[in-house]
Amino acid sequence: MERAKAEAALKLSEEKYPTLFDSIDEGFNTLELMIDKAGSPVDFRILETNRVWSQHTGLGDVRGSTLPSIAPNFEWFDQLVSGVHSGESVRIEYYTESVRRWYSAYFSRVAGAGSRQVACVFHDISQRKRRESNLALLDQVGKDLFNLSAPDEILQTVGRSVGEFLRVSGCWYADIDEDQDKVTAYRAGTTEDASILVQTFELKDFVTPEVIRACRAGETFVVHDTRLDERTDTDSYDLINIKALVTVPFLWRGSWSAHLTVYSAEPRQWHADEIELLQEASSRLFSRLERARAEEVLRQSEEQIRLALQSGKMLSWEIDLATGDSKVSDNFADVTGIPMEERESASMASIQKYFVPEDAAKVGAALEQTIKGEGDLHEEYRIQMPGKELSWFEVHARLIKGIV
Repeated sequence: MERAKAEAALKLSEEKYPTLFDSIDEGFNTLELMIDKAGSPVDFRILETNRVWSQHTGLGDVRGSTLPSIAPNFEWFDQLVSGVHSGESVRIEYYTESVRRWYSAYFSRVAGAGSRQVACVFHDISQRKRRESNLALLDQVGKDLFNLSAPDEILQTVGRSVGEFLRVSGCWYADIDEDQDKVTAYRAGTTEDASILVQTFELKDFVTPEVIRACRAGETFVVHDTRLDERTDTDSYDLINIKALVTVPFLWRGSWSAHLTVYSAEPRQWHADEIELLQEASSRLFSRLERARAEEVLRQSEEQIRLALQSGKMLSWEIDLATGDSKVSDNFADVTGIPMEERESASMASIQKYFVPEDAAKVGAALEQTIKGEGDLHEEYRIQMPGKELSWFEVHARLIKGIV
């Protein structure tokens, strides 16, 4: 009678045990430490798992499998062995490449000393880890955009950071000119000479009508598998070895002017946070790249003006009407003969003392009219430097947003 009761209780316990662990929200499995003939630890074998374990890992029935076979990059074997021998619990966080997920796991020896079984309770922390990693990447991108100024350097540095982080096969940036039906594409994120990685295409030869429609609307275009997505031209993408892609467009004054594309040579299920990360990084890149290009054009323009001033023996002079501060070109002293120390102040009073008196009055009156917005200044005047010949100058000035 007592034996029958004990067997019934054991059967009931065995029935409740899997039901209990299938009802919890965490993944659960038990492992057994495997040893060789010499008694040395060699591996861990999976004994059992619960329903949530399969949901978290995306794996099926792995009972009987060894731990390295499902988690090749598992680095805590020695810690678990130590926990088996000492009875101390072990808590770790680890990444499994095969399912691209992060886990937090708690391991504890089952039963007392001498037992080689370990119970593991774990949960998926991928969202938190990806969020932390995404923020760290965006922080680095922000620093790069702040420190870099050359457009090519910006494009290559940010493209490389984003590409390596997302582990993609490649990254392309494209300038779009719909009026000219032209796409200028740049291979981003490479250490090679960027100038040899620039290609120009007709728009229709570079992207499909569906991509054009999405980009014109400012919509991110996401393809997980080009062979299964009806919006893509499978044969064309196969020729360039693209199986998955994400394209983020940039609209300037409502018109599609550029986009950034990352792609994979294998089909890929893009995570929502990866798409959001790419959108945020692209937004920062687009804005900084436009500004850097404008700054580069300005630098080139200023250099051209400097060369023109030098070759034509001309000079430039700007006055801030609000502060009285002024700025003159580097060749000011060479052209006028006025000492460098006076060029630094370059106030009208310090310069006018070298004018022939009647010219100083005339130029001063004309300048006042220009400052009042009564027309541009066009005058000729003479400068008489001590011990030097009289020099004639022609001046042209215009009021521009408070600057003459």
